[in-house]
Amino acid sequence: MRAFSRLLLIACFISGVVPGTAVLRAAPPEGMPSPDDTWKLPNRDAMNANTVTVITAPAGGATSVFGSDMARVLDNGNIRVLPVLGKGPVRNVVDILYLKAVDMGMVVSDVPEFYRLQYKIPDITSQLRYIAKLYNNEIHVVAPTSIKSIFDLAEKRIVASTDVGYYAAKVIFSRLNMNVTYDYWTDDARAIQKIVDGEADAYFGSTGKVFGLLRAVKNEDRRLHLVPIPYDRRLQDLYSAARSPSTTYFLLMTRNEGS
Repeated sequence: MRAFSRLLLIACFISGVVPGTAVLRAAPPEGMPSPDDTWKLPNRDAMNANTVTVITAPAGGATSVFGSDMARVLDNGNIRVLPVLGKGPVRNVVDILYLKAVDMGMVVSDVPEFYRLQYKIPDITSQLRYIAKLYNNEIHVVAPTSIKSIFDLAEKRIVASTDVGYYAAKVIFSRLNMNVTYDYWTDDARAIQKIVDGEADAYFGSTGKVFGLLRAVKNEDRRLHLVPIPYDRRLQDLYSAARSPSTTYFLLMTRNEGS
């Protein structure tokens, strides 16, 4: 059993929501110039008034794809969504709060608790506004097969980059009252190698499904696997249970894992 958290769209403030609907059209919408017309530049004030920016995550991730989809679907002449590539859910909160050009952004549901633990800010959500749930993140823990459960990681070395898994690891281990050592500065590509080389004991990642990095892990000698996270009652108010089919990360599944 593994866990997932929810990815949310939040903002400091929002004055209104303009609905948009994707419609297949046989002809250009009314008011759109034809190819034979002389096209005109838009009014600057009107253009800025109808444009909102949403900060996502680095290119290639699920949130950047969602941002692109929002920009396409909601571009109906009344509103324009402008996606901005950000660092990820932890630093997105700072960008939403302090960058003048950012109106809203994508943040994972366990990030506010991370801010309480790491930044000592009791309730960062009091400065933000929830807009919508987008999808579920899945939490992946990769370790040598000698690690049978997340509880075997007590006093171990966890590698998890700040905006990919450190926030989730911090919240989960805190709730389970487990002491671990964190390495949050190593990038994901190097993180798995650190486990293979014995420089770390486990990797933590919280991403959309499917996590390309783990699909690319060769693991030919089957030294590594996905570590189960028991659905402990201390996690149930924030996380939901999840299970990956054995075909999703088949090189990281042992015979008894998956479904």
